[in-house]
Amino acid sequence: MKIIYPPTIDWDWMVQRPQQICRRLAERGLDVFYCNATQRPWLPPEKLSQRLTIIHDFQKYIQAESIDQDTVFWVSWPGHCELIGRLCSASGQKPIVIYDAVDDFPEWRKYVDAMVELCDAIVTSSQPLYERYVSYGKPVTLIRNGADFALFNQVTKALMPVPKELAAVDGPVVGFLGALGPWIDVKLLTALAEEGLHGGWKVVLVGPPFGAPLPREAPIISVGRKPYQVLPEYVARFNACILPFAMTPTSIASNPIKLYDYLATGKPVIATPIPEVLILSHLVFVAEDAPGFIELVRHALRNPKDGMEQRIAFARANSWESRVDQVVEVIRASGMAKTRRIY
Repeated sequence: MKIIYPPTIDWDWMVQRPQQICRRLAERGLDVFYCNATQRPWLPPEKLSQRLTIIHDFQKYIQAESIDQDTVFWVSWPGHCELIGRLCSASGQKPIVIYDAVDDFPEWRKYVDAMVELCDAIVTSSQPLYERYVSYGKPVTLIRNGADFALFNQVTKALMPVPKELAAVDGPVVGFLGALGPWIDVKLLTALAEEGLHGGWKVVLVGPPFGAPLPREAPIISVGRKPYQVLPEYVARFNACILPFAMTPTSIASNPIKLYDYLATGKPVIATPIPEVLILSHLVFVAEDAPGFIELVRHALRNPKDGMEQRIAFARANSWESRVDQVVEVIRASGMAKTRRIY
């Protein structure tokens, strides 16, 4: 059986759910072909491991590849419904198509019905998404995101190098990992940073701009996107971690990966009340408004060790390894159902 992830996000851009799942499926012995969004036809297929291959020329690859009932398309962008539909028609075969519904971006919604019609099974990353897709009548499985536990938990065991951008930063750091998209509450970030001028903390953002520009006058340190493997060096310098999400449809449907990685470090986490955070309110400080958020930051900075072991234990139990156990079961079940329909 082979897994094909069609061109959606580059392997080495921001490591997210697709890369985490594909890497671990390859570790389980499945042949995984991860197709980069940025196509470079002059580059040959790039083997990252015995079972994991990065495809830089999708058209050449797919024309040469045999598509059959042992092929699994793992799809996280519903706009690929047309592409995969054409590939199925051209091959005359019936591959397994699993739609991994990970986000609710308004511009994606026009493709959803066609993708659901095409797919054999649906996986969702959050309860709100599960509740939406279960009404379609296809098999739906809730598989939340997970922690890259080994990578991020190392901050509890070793002295990490201090990133050069933070070498001159004195006092506590309140930090955020991730893209600065429209789902981020910029006003909350600004208020938190301004209060830090009096409270003694600095707000540090690690991630690329993605449609949520920060006010130039805001006293925020933004270091941009960093290679995935060095992110623990930045989080090690955080005294508290934040999820400053605005209450938008996108954020309300989300299950933030960074939440699990934060918890793996044991550091306190302060967040706004999106549904997938509320179910972890025994591990995360949740604030309804900016004053409450700022007060919880103060509390977390004063009591950084409170609940630390519980946070780490949760992250350990909810690693990507455990999530991929569920993914493998969905693939197995979908393959069995497909075989029954064919024969």
